[in-house]
Amino acid sequence: MKVYSFELKKQFANTLVWMIVLLGVLWLMLNGFYPIFLDSKPEIEAMVSAFPEGFAAAFGFDVDDLFSYESFSGMVYLYEGILAAIMASGAAIAVFAREKQSKCVDFIMTKPLRRSEVFAQKLLCCLTVIAAVNIPYLILFSVDYMKFNNGNGPTKQMALSMLCLFFTQLVFLSFGIFAAVILRRIRSASALGVGIGMFAFLLSIVYSLTEKEIFKYISPLYYFSPNAVAEAGSYDIPCVLTAVALTVGLTAAAYLIYTKADIAAQ
Repeated sequence: MKVYSFELKKQFANTLVWMIVLLGVLWLMLNGFYPIFLDSKPEIEAMVSAFPEGFAAAFGFDVDDLFSYESFSGMVYLYEGILAAIMASGAAIAVFAREKQSKCVDFIMTKPLRRSEVFAQKLLCCLTVIAAVNIPYLILFSVDYMKFNNGNGPTKQMALSMLCLFFTQLVFLSFGIFAAVILRRIRSASALGVGIGMFAFLLSIVYSLTEKEIFKYISPLYYFSPNAVAEAGSYDIPCVLTAVALTVGLTAAAYLIYTKADIAAQ
């Protein structure tokens, strides 16, 4: 497991920073802004009523149920989801493209490890990084939920909403792995991760403004959406199937390319 431990050490500082950012944003929004939001209800209702049609949907909140905890946390998720998407895709690119960036692909491929083992250990590292961020995220979210709901634990519906971040990161992890494998040169893993995350955000805005069904299936930030859970009590099954197909398909394709492709001259 030398590749796994090496990559994990390389990702430690970056993972710690992202953990602080994601937990910090969650805590600040739900403990800092949400109480102020409730206290300013009349003013906010007047302001929102003056917004153009479709504006609220584009920024992830439902005007009819704006002040409930579930609705507000769903609005928070849109921004948390973008950050989590950038983190997952950036981490995957950094791990899987490390040798390309260092111009030593031939070195790792000639080590006494099969390419499939190298791929598996790098993938395990990425999954560990995501788990390391999501476990404290879920704990903080659960504690915060109980604080605003008289000590009651999260409902099944709320638990599904809390898990949206984890499943979304799995999807973007596959995007990052595939990009790292197929691109010949990668100058900056973080820049490419930001590009993937922001492109997904633009797609989500297009879907929110147009509400055309086709755009939902090309908007990865909507595959696991707290708003969908709030409306139906569960995930949107067609979106889940799309997410599974993309995640498995892209990861499998990356695996085949990684294990079979010729080593390019550096």
